[in-house]
Amino acid sequence: MKKLLVIAALFIGAGTVSCVRVDREASPVRGAWARAADSAATTAAYFTYVNRDTITVEITSWSSPDAASVELHQTMVMDGMAHMLPTTALPVIEPGDSLVLTPGAQHLMVIGLKRRVAAGDSVTLVIATSRGRSLRFGAQVRAP
Repeated sequence: MKKLLVIAALFIGAGTVSCVRVDREASPVRGAWARAADSAATTAAYFTYVNRDTITVEITSWSSPDAASVELHQTMVMDGMAHMLPTTALPVIEPGDSLVLTPGAQHLMVIGLKRRVAAGDSVTLVIATSRGRSLRFGAQVRAP
């Protein structure tokens, strides 16, 4: 009887311990951040996309469940003044290269935020690529 209890305990214990190795592909998105927005209006978002693939990739669309819309903008200096102009396409990212969205250059404008975002919050962004991949990630909100 004692042996039976020990064997039963081993079977029960074996069922509660499991090791599962999950190999997840590392996200190609790095350093995502957004500016704080005092009102639920608009913020700018920035990130780096690293193409670790063996073929070119393009970011084909962008959106956010936290906002009404997301637009791609380019900052340009005209007559000594910085202006943001909407644009529709990002450059193709060659294998081993990165695309960097930064202040003063290309960036995403997150328009019609559904809530105020302050430092420490996160804004969810979704991008789609020419390879048919959809990536959802958080952009950490920073104080201005």
